[in-house]
Amino acid sequence: DGVEGGVFADARRAPALRTNSIAGAPGSYTIQFTADGFAPATSEPIDLRLAKSSTEITADDADPSTGGQTVAVEFRVTSDAGTPTGTVTVSSDGGESCSASVAQGSCAITFTSPGDRTLTASYVGDGTFEPSDGTESHHVE
Repeated sequence: DGVEGGVFADARRAPALRTNSIAGAPGSYTIQFTADGFAPATSEPIDLRLAKSSTEITADDADPSTGGQTVAVEFRVTSDAGTPTGTVTVSSDGGESCSASVAQGSCAITFTSPGDRTLTASYVGDGTFEPSDGTESHHVE
């Protein structure tokens, strides 16, 4: 399940398995190979893990802001393993929040009262990438 590829012969005409991809829920798996005329073979355990992601807040304009003012919060989610998809929620320790897709890259948050805030951009992850968070300070006058 989740293995794409095929069996090919190498230069000596011996069978060789070339696997294009392995997919599935995170965990430890083995691959079992059987073919008529050959002894069965089982791989060493293969660990499937979600790829690491990194989330950062790249801008929060205007900073400082005033109570009741809408602030555009820009964020970025990256990974060395590809392009993450899904949703990011930006929340403040004052209780305000907004959400948008990773592709959109920003959302608008309205602060209701003055004070210093810590903004946290939380990426929930998807079937390929693990969750990650990034923080930024913000001041509301």
